[in-house]
Amino acid sequence: TSAKSNAAHSLENMLSGIMRIAERLDRVVIENLDYKEIFKVYDNPQSFFFLDPPYRNGAQYDVGRMDYEEFIKELNNLKGRFLLTIDDCKENVAMLKHFKIKRVSRVNGINRKQIVNNHFKELFVMNY
Repeated sequence: TSAKSNAAHSLENMLSGIMRIAERLDRVVIENLDYKEIFKVYDNPQSFFFLDPPYRNGAQYDVGRMDYEEFIKELNNLKGRFLLTIDDCKENVAMLKHFKIKRVSRVNGINRKQIVNNHFKELFVMNY
């Protein structure tokens, strides 16, 4: 009975956790559109944007050309808050220096422990 009781309690906790997550994400919208379209539709003082554009250095696939200067102009005009993740390079630091910047390091990729020098440096850039 103790094992059944623990299993029931564990299931109850899991369901409770799922419900809390569902409530938290109730008004979250995930889009895969051009950033200009996203900003035009959703920007307001209550908005929060998580932005992960193509990185200048290190993209392993063809993402086309991104106009970083235009992108940063758009960031300057946002009414909402944002968190931008981007590669840590001198061009990005110079262009984004008027925002709050936090340097972070992470393992590059999943399950790559055998790769030497697999740490990747990136910037977390915020306007809050």
